Amino acid sequence: MLPSYQEGFHAAKEPPDSDHQHVLHRKETKSTDSIEEGQPPMNAPWIDKAYCDEALGECWVPVDYIQALFPTDSLCGKTVNVAAGVGINGATCFQQGTPISPKGNWFGYTTVTFECTDICAKSCNCPIGKWCKMGTAYGYVEGKAITFNPTLVEDRAKGRNKWGWYYKISSADLYDAGLTGDLLVGAGGNEESKSTDVGDFSAKLSGETLTVKYDLTSGYDLGEVHVYASCKAPTSCAPGSWEAYNSDKSGLDLSATTDLVFKQDITVPKCATYYLIFHGAINSKTPGDICPTPID
Repeated sequence: MLPSYQEGFHAAKEPPDSDHQHVLHRKETKSTDSIEEGQPPMNAPWIDKAYCDEALGECWVPVDYIQALFPTDSLCGKTVNVAAGVGINGATCFQQGTPISPKGNWFGYTTVTFECTDICAKSCNCPIGKWCKMGTAYGYVEGKAITFNPTLVEDRAKGRNKWGWYYKISSADLYDAGLTGDLLVGAGGNEESKSTDVGDFSAKLSGETLTVKYDLTSGYDLGEVHVYASCKAPTSCAPGSWEAYNSDKSGLDLSATTDLVFKQDITVPKCATYYLIFHGAINSKTPGDICPTPID
């Protein structure tokens, strides 16, 4: 029959005054520091019942419990002083180690130092993708967007047969609610259901200033921005010909691949009704080394 015994770990701020107590305490030192004899252990709760199994005669102390004894997030270079004991039929036994005190408490402790080695992650020449021209984006607001074709065909506007949308909105509506919608790429034939939504746009009037903002979804990049804003319907559907705002002519630097947000205050004429177009050239990242054909 196995003898009856109790075992465990304990930590206390002062050295225990009974030779039947068992301690686990910490010392914040570098791994090369020595343990001073008789140094008071730091506070920690009794862990006999929490982590010791009397039937097996074992104590398993989680590493995160030990780490919580220190004010830092890492155990690297930390030294933990451990005293373990077991009571068998009324007798108390401790492991051999450094005496906790020159006199009085007779049991000893041992030290455990946590050492961390540097780990170097190997790298490979794996394809990381390439930024490519994705295609043309136009601002789209359901129920308000007017297609270039056929409405501008009657006015014989240049480039009138291409896909895209413009807006005819009163100055009062543009001042009060403004205009907010999606930036769509690849809506050939003006079929927005086949397009890719790459972000949002908004426009709001204040006096003779039209504030326009593009906000792209992560993973896309602005290459060019063009805005049409006039009292008259456009006579050309070519974005580069619009005078309200042209990123190329304005000197806006869009050379980076992290241009997700565009915001600009544009001076516009005073109109009872405004004609507006919102255009952008969009880039996207392809996983390979070859760029696909841009979407017109």
